[in-house]
Formats: sequence, structure tokens, C-alpha cells
Amino acid sequence: MPANGRYVPHSNFVVAITFPRLLGAFKPQGAFGWYAGWNMIGFFAILLFVPETKALSLEELDQGRH
Repeated sequence: MPANGRYVPHSNFVVAITFPRLLGAFKPQGAFGWYAGWNMIGFFAILLFVPETKALSLEELDQGRH
């Protein structure tokens, strides 16, 4: 399985478990907004805290974080 698809089954499980409760608490727009908000938080967390490695060689990556 490719690395970028590793967590898809886990996230599908989380959505399947939490979506009925969110529908009970919010309207459908609110439930989707809740997930959209967490996606935005995750996007900015990755943007801020995961280092860029595109221009680095494998040797530079082996030396540690830059």
C-alpha cells in the first residue's frame, strides 16, 4: 500500500463512527463544517511543523533535520 494511502481506512472508520453523533448535534452543514475545520487545522499544522525535504539529497536527510 502506498505511504500516502496508509491512513485512509483509519480516517474512514473515524468518520463512520462520529458522523451520526455529529448529525444529531448539528445540521448536516455543521457536521461537514466540523470535519472541514479539522482538515484546516491539520493542513496548517503540517505546513508549520513538517520540514520541507524536496531539495535535499538522501545523504542530507540521513544527517538529520535541517
